Amino acid sequence: MSETTAKPKLSQKSMAAIIFGWFIVALGIIGVTFLLISGEWLSPFLMAFYPLLALFTVFIFTGYSKRVIEGKELPRPVSALLAIFMIGVLVGSTYLVVFYSPMIAAKNFKSKPYLNWFAGQNASTDMCVSWVSSERTVGSVKYGTSPSELNDEMHGDIEATKYHHILLTGLSPNTTYYYQTSDSPDIYYFRTAPVGEFNFSFSAWADHRTNTKTQKSVWELNQPNVVEHIDRVFRETGRRNEFSVFAGDLVDVPGAYLDWKTWFEDISYNNFSCNAPVQVIFGNHERYKGEPNFTICQDFYPLPMGPDNRFAHSFDYGPIHFIMLDPYDTGHSWSENFSDYQLNWLKGDLEANKDSPYKLIYMHPWPTKLSGVKADLEILCGKYNITMIFCGHYHEFAHETLNGTDVVVLGLGGNPNNVYQEAGLECGTAFGIYDVTTNNLKFTAQMINGTTLLELNYPR
Repeated sequence: MSETTAKPKLSQKSMAAIIFGWFIVALGIIGVTFLLISGEWLSPFLMAFYPLLALFTVFIFTGYSKRVIEGKELPRPVSALLAIFMIGVLVGSTYLVVFYSPMIAAKNFKSKPYLNWFAGQNASTDMCVSWVSSERTVGSVKYGTSPSELNDEMHGDIEATKYHHILLTGLSPNTTYYYQTSDSPDIYYFRTAPVGEFNFSFSAWADHRTNTKTQKSVWELNQPNVVEHIDRVFRETGRRNEFSVFAGDLVDVPGAYLDWKTWFEDISYNNFSCNAPVQVIFGNHERYKGEPNFTICQDFYPLPMGPDNRFAHSFDYGPIHFIMLDPYDTGHSWSENFSDYQLNWLKGDLEANKDSPYKLIYMHPWPTKLSGVKADLEILCGKYNITMIFCGHYHEFAHETLNGTDVVVLGLGGNPNNVYQEAGLECGTAFGIYDVTTNNLKFTAQMINGTTLLELNYPR
């Protein structure tokens, strides 16, 4: 008679070890998947090393499982190496899943509506209502002068999209309009600018997002939302913030959808951006690690881009002519010079608006740090009597003059790695407020704790 050799029966301990091991292997595969989808914030070394670690772990554990089933043991050094690999995969994949899950989920976020004036719009008669929907839809906006009578309606593109920008035209000046988007039952409002002479106030800030490698930014690092404090100051002083100007660095990198989601959540605090425009220019972070045509940031803010791949536009509100400039180059760098196209555009825009009582330029980089930009602006500041240049990029406050023009650096809009925190101070978040009367423009730069950094007055 032939005898058959019975396979060794697995103990409960061995079975549990195999099940737990395969759970870690599965977690490793999931972690690598998350890494490949949204791992651009890790160093190239880690992005290459971790998949290799997971691959080796799968290979060694497969051999381990086979030997256990056969009733054999792994050599002690191999068992120790496997244990180290398993711990590495467990810790690494847990981190990747926890850290990147919100980022992947955020790709389908939706926003409240946010208001803009894009190129060529008149603040007294036009408004653009924008929002992001979680799914592709054909958007529309109902509006009217009473929240109970939204009798007018404007439709967007005939093709479904997640990024809606619907232009309302032919509005009456100095009028409050109520509106409702097709994606929400909520009703918001905005006010068109008066014509002629009138008093008003507005705000400005820069560098809302962090330049560090975290995606949790404001809430994880306990940074205050500067919009909340701008809103508070205006309410406490009985003023209305007619609009805001933001001078760049909304997000960390253009593909960071969690940062975009956070940006829109932050600016819609107390319906801040739903009821008053927030005019933006892009910083280097909106284009860093982005595609050549910058389509991601333009999905959210379709600003006019010249043939030099740089953005430049202007708009008017009351006696002020606003110029939005962008001498961006590539990566994290800024061009030392305006492009020929941009410089010619700037000269033409200043010449066409040379009689404006106030001319304000907003740009992300500190212009006097760029030799060619500084030289060109120095000439133009003297020729066209430019009132102020407001910028950020450097996470600090600074004030200087350029041929009679005040240059204000206020890159303290919410990032955690600023000079005040590096000095051990509790908070380094600041913003600017402009108060305009028929005979004066007053600018105040202040921190959210009320400390005044700078006060400037420009009589008419």
